[in-house]
Parts: sequence; structure tokens; C-alpha cells
Amino acid sequence: MLASHAMLLITIKAAKLCDERQTVDTVLDIGQRLGLEGWVLYPTRDETVAAFSHYRSQLKQWFRVPTPGWSTVQWAWDKRNTYRLAQKLAIPTPQTWYPQDLGELERIEANLPLVIKPAIKEHFFYATKAKAWRANNRAELVQRWEQATILMGGPEGVIVQELIPGDGRQQFSHCAFFKDGHAIGSMVAQRRRQHPWFSDGLAPLLRQLTYHYSRLSPSASYKRSTTMVWLR
Repeated sequence: MLASHAMLLITIKAAKLCDERQTVDTVLDIGQRLGLEGWVLYPTRDETVAAFSHYRSQLKQWFRVPTPGWSTVQWAWDKRNTYRLAQKLAIPTPQTWYPQDLGELERIEANLPLVIKPAIKEHFFYATKAKAWRANNRAELVQRWEQATILMGGPEGVIVQELIPGDGRQQFSHCAFFKDGHAIGSMVAQRRRQHPWFSDGLAPLLRQLTYHYSRLSPSASYKRSTTMVWLR
């Protein structure tokens, strides 16, 4: 629907998307050179979301920025924050562990396979081209966890999580546009080509999705769009 109303599409390339300052400077430079004052900025990658969030006040001087500030984005950027907040609010999540050493890892009592994933996707994804790893047995769990701790610079950024079974037929996205804490528009899509199918996901019931998201957000006084992924 947005595409049918768009008059111009501009592609901007930054040398390093992981460099927030460079990303913001590039966007501001292009915006000022092309006279894009008042245009809406839609980030399409996690790194860009973080950059726009951290430098929101500066970007707002030239653009319209629907991306919320860091006090809100932090709850989605770091999965440790996401899952702990969800648990605090009694929102269903996969069982999750944060082992700080091999002893704590070996004491996890759970049926395999399990998932090893980063708390923050950025560095892990660029190094591995994967969102998560699957461990089918205890030996793989130890091996993958040790590899992940090296990539993430320590165990603090590594999560071990229950694997929710299912494929694309069970995986869905819930997209909504919120205003003042209420969803004024939403849609659900079946993610038949999601890869890898086992990575990520809160697992609330469909009828609870919008309610759960509004509870997850500590600040809902602005307009925003969001996407949530879950398995049934």
C-alpha cells in the first residue's frame, strides 16, 4: 500500500552499517543534498533501528522519525531484556537460560535439541551468517556455546533456549501500527520461507498478540509500527 503512494525511491549505501555515527551522517548528508526535509525514515535493519533510535533527536531536525527512542528500543534490541520483561509480565516465552560458564551450561535440565543464539544479533550474524545455532546433543551444545562465547566476547551475550517445534506452517508474523498504546491497524502473515525456521520467537496466542505487545512496551505515547514473530 505504501509503494502505491510513493513517488520516488532512493537507495543510500553506507560503508559500515554497524557504525551508527556513519550511518546517521550519511542519511543526513543525503537528505540535505537532495532536499528531503520532512521525509519519513523507515529503518529496515536492526543496526539502522539502533542508529536512528540513538540519534533520533538529531534526525528529527530534518526528517520524520517514527523509530522510538532508545528507552523503548532497548527492550527489543537486546533479547535478554525482551525475555526478562516478558517473563515479568507473565507473557509466554520459550524456556531460556543465560549460562555464565560450562558448569552452568551442563546443569541445564532440558530436552534436546536446544538453540544457541546471541542476545544482540549484530556481530554474531555478520560472523556466522546465521541467526542462531541448533544443538542436537550435549556435545554440540558445549561446542556451539563455546564458539558463541568467543564470537560475542564472553558468555554474557549468549542465550540458550528451548526449541519450539514446527516449520513455516506454524510460524507467523503479527504486524501492527500503534498510536497512544493502542493498535489502530494490524495484519498477520504466515512465514513460509523463514530461515532458519527455528530461530527467535515469543509464543503468545493469536488473540493476545496486540495486548502482549502493548504491555511489553514501557512507553506508548508515540506512533509506531512493529513486527512480532511467533510459533504456534
